[in-house]
Amino acid sequence: LPKGAKPGDVLRGSLGFGKEQSNLLGAGKRPGGFRISYRVPPATNPTKPSSSPSTSSKKKKSDEEQTNEAARDFMVARLAKYYSSKGKAEFDRIAAGILKRWPDHLPVLIHQLKRLDQDSTRKKHLLEIMAAADKVIAKFDTKAMREHYGANLDSEDVEAAEIRKKMDKDKAILADALYRKGRAIAYAEDLNQKIRAAKKAKDEKALKELGSEALKLPKRAFDKNFRELRKWVTTTDDAYVLLHIRHERRQRRYAHGLKLLQARMAKLSNPDRKYLDKRIKIIESLGWKDWAEYEKKLNILRFPTAYQPF
Repeated sequence: LPKGAKPGDVLRGSLGFGKEQSNLLGAGKRPGGFRISYRVPPATNPTKPSSSPSTSSKKKKSDEEQTNEAARDFMVARLAKYYSSKGKAEFDRIAAGILKRWPDHLPVLIHQLKRLDQDSTRKKHLLEIMAAADKVIAKFDTKAMREHYGANLDSEDVEAAEIRKKMDKDKAILADALYRKGRAIAYAEDLNQKIRAAKKAKDEKALKELGSEALKLPKRAFDKNFRELRKWVTTTDDAYVLLHIRHERRQRRYAHGLKLLQARMAKLSNPDRKYLDKRIKIIESLGWKDWAEYEKKLNILRFPTAYQPF
């Protein structure tokens, strides 16, 4: 723009395309050009993009705070090394120390849940798993998450993309906690059913092994938890399908549960005893006794307890 131009001024002139060429007839361009006008827009004050809350808070942190948080994160990472029963005392010591200074620190709560919910010890800590899962779930504002996912994401909005990235991470943690809680509830229901059956049969040996008292569960605990999980994920996905199959069995939709289980097993590279045992239970529920007996005998061949000497 000309140096003397001010906001609101109208600049007028002409614009031509092409140029005169001596080897062509005529001027080679429109005589007088095209008339144009341009109004000078208001002046704008360039502003620096505002930093996100997380960025600004990091800038305000002192060197001491940054050092303390780095030490905390290092200790949190070490918790995974003490999941075994031998490491319980050290795990509890480190976790207690972190939670004393940073109450309800989410990564610690997640480690506490995962330590309890291991394949080898899960059924010994069912009520503790439910309580640990509830602590993780309580850390999330599910109302705000629902409102966020209720609107489409503007791909050109950098700040919104960062928020969505964090929300996706939170949703994955929330769904994992709900899944673990649902599985613990399901196992607790199975245990209570076995205890009732042992009491009815007056089987003292079984009661000594299982426990004489049933675990106290809230009414319709599994159904409420499963409905909450469904709000966040597709429960037929591989990560959650076993809980969905449990839901189908509870609704007496055994055939559909078997179909889902067969589809999941088809993706496994090797036979898995856990899935095969679940299939036998569903087949028995369908009343197919011969097939169930055949599968049980086949499992003996698939998973022998010992091999014949050479």
